[in-house]
Amino acid sequence: MDNESLLVCCDMSEICIVKAIKNVDIKKHKRLCELGLIVGAKVQFLKKNKDGSGLIVLRGCVFSIDKTLAESIVVLRGNVCKK
Repeated sequence: MDNESLLVCCDMSEICIVKAIKNVDIKKHKRLCELGLIVGAKVQFLKKNKDGSGLIVLRGCVFSIDKTLAESIVVLRGNVCKK
């Protein structure tokens, strides 16, 4: 069973797998794809602020992410991510 959640709900240092990106305009979605934030990518919070924004690690690079974007990324959590 997959444990589906929003990225904003994930804990710090928890490794998650991107399942979908929702409610973003086409230009922002294209830019995220160029950065490597695509379905199947592993992502984790390096630093998380109380409002849900923070720093994420994606493909070995650190990116800043705001709360709105973190609420738009659907991820899989749990045992499926530990492989």
